[in-house]
Amino acid sequence: MVAGGESDELAVVEDDEEGFLGCNLAITARCMAFDVYAREWAYVEDMPLGVAHAASAVVGSKLYVAGGVFTEGLEEGLEDESDQLQIFDGLAWTSEKIELPSFGQDGSFGLFPGCSCGTAWNGELVVVCGGSREHEIVPGGDDDEEPQFELVEALPRTYAYDVGTRAGRALPALPEMRDGFSVAAHRGDLYVVGGTKAADGIPNRRSDERQCWIFDTAADEWRRGPPLRSKLWQA
Repeated sequence: MVAGGESDELAVVEDDEEGFLGCNLAITARCMAFDVYAREWAYVEDMPLGVAHAASAVVGSKLYVAGGVFTEGLEEGLEDESDQLQIFDGLAWTSEKIELPSFGQDGSFGLFPGCSCGTAWNGELVVVCGGSREHEIVPGGDDDEEPQFELVEALPRTYAYDVGTRAGRALPALPEMRDGFSVAAHRGDLYVVGGTKAADGIPNRRSDERQCWIFDTAADEWRRGPPLRSKLWQA
């Protein structure tokens, strides 16, 4: 099943003074499911809130979509973080707000784009956030009086959400900030592979796309795994 994301519907904006044309992708609530027997895609009920860059996983028989960014109800060109956990049981969606300890500046479950990933792990939904990209407004330069947006890194963190008790708990965070990685569970351990980290302390300068981190459940700690054979980012 595919839920939400950015569609190819382009919003074109023209700047009257500079004559600049720009476009952005629209965030959609549309969902599609693949019938493995008929071997075809079909639309199912839309999500309550369309989000992109969310952490998601199937736990038990339900699909859980946590956080992400949305544009619904906001001014054109703006986006915000979702604090919702959206759940699909195969027939319909439900949505609820969940609180996790020390998550984000306001304690919400909002997740930043490109930096969080989810997986099913021992009956729980695990969300790994490896160094979120936050937008900070900085003054413009001498030739540009308009303020500029700069990407800054937030601390990595990892959470497990028990879908039965609906309670979250913090797990040890990744030892380093990472972005654009993939996460999976295997034999009780968690694997974070690929992605990038800030090079020389500069968020926009990326490196180390071959890294693998393994969360050892027995030791309750992260350790380095064997590096990938080739660079991998946003896979």
